[in-house]
Amino acid sequence: MRTRRPCPPAAPWLLAALLAGCAPDESGDRSDDKVDAESLGGFGAGAADDDTADDTADPTRVPTDLATAFVEGSWTMPLTEQPWEEGDFVFLVADSVAANPIFGAGDLLGGTSVGLEAGYTAGREAVQDTCVATDTLQGTLDADGQLSLGIEEGTMPLSIIGVPLHLQDVELEAVISEDGALNEVSFAASWDARRDTDALADLIGSGDWRTVCELLVGFGSTCQPCADGEEACMPLRFSGGELRPADGPVVPVDEGC
Repeated sequence: MRTRRPCPPAAPWLLAALLAGCAPDESGDRSDDKVDAESLGGFGAGAADDDTADDTADPTRVPTDLATAFVEGSWTMPLTEQPWEEGDFVFLVADSVAANPIFGAGDLLGGTSVGLEAGYTAGREAVQDTCVATDTLQGTLDADGQLSLGIEEGTMPLSIIGVPLHLQDVELEAVISEDGALNEVSFAASWDARRDTDALADLIGSGDWRTVCELLVGFGSTCQPCADGEEACMPLRFSGGELRPADGPVVPVDEGC
């Protein structure tokens, strides 16, 4: 386990201190919110749920118990507990992230198509901060519980000491079990430092994204080429992680407080 030491107070050196490994000095009850088979639309008991059926499940139908677990579940992604790849931006600053991602409010869109709301927790608590707008991940949930989601357009924020950085190319994969656990989690995204010049000014006292890339070099990491070829993007990725059950539901939030 890495030991974190106190950060210096001066803002221009804040991100450098974070990268060095220092640490800066409405939930609800859904117990009665049950989902019956008729409410599952294109989902529901397929061949896999019928004891009299053969062993071949209909890949276009998700068993009712998995669909119910998806709709009723909510999960957090504790960033300090995930197996980030060495040198990843989040690997370097995870202990300074002000809040963790939280997922829930699963929506069955028909067939195997699903949607899932992504927001942030209230600090390190496992409940949603409803003052932060949520983003919608869309993808598929198959009959084996394989969940594949992403944001094709738009971004998802990541809060570093209360300063939002906007992640793009977000992809989330996991396997959901009948009891609602999300295992075998893989996550990938990237941060284009050119998008968040105001945030950079708050973190390092300069809105020049090149300064961040120079800092990363000192810690064995580098900025990677973005889609346009400019080396201004930082990868965030892990595989084999686990999401924890949240302590309350997630609700869609259109605008933050």
